Amino acid sequence: MKIICHSTQSGIEFDADLEFDDSVRFSLRIKFDGNEFVESGTDLIDALRKLRLNFLEPLQIVPLLNGCRRDFVASRMQRQSTGGKVGYIFVMGSASQKADVVLTFDPAARDTVSFVLEQDANYKIWLESLKNEKN
Repeated sequence: MKIICHSTQSGIEFDADLEFDDSVRFSLRIKFDGNEFVESGTDLIDALRKLRLNFLEPLQIVPLLNGCRRDFVASRMQRQSTGGKVGYIFVMGSASQKADVVLTFDPAARDTVSFVLEQDANYKIWLESLKNEKN
């Protein structure tokens, strides 16, 4: 599948090919500008995370995908039942709803994606916001 990536270093966007490798369960391969990187994981979200951390982020590259949004999270049930193909777009202070479900590999706007560290930090803030909402 064709995806768009963003280089935070140069500020440009470029096309890349993202493939699901059927020979290895939950494996992703990305190709762009003569580069090819492969990662596998416990599900597709885990494989995407490893691909980002091990190869793309050192190059200052963020794929413009829902799974890379700073407000993306997947429940354990979603990850187990779909292999990581779906997740939620969360809203601070609100539990995820069915209407918040998105496909992990659908396109996302540049201003919504982030590096993994920011995504993880935002997830923790969201969890805290849920505790605060209950009090």
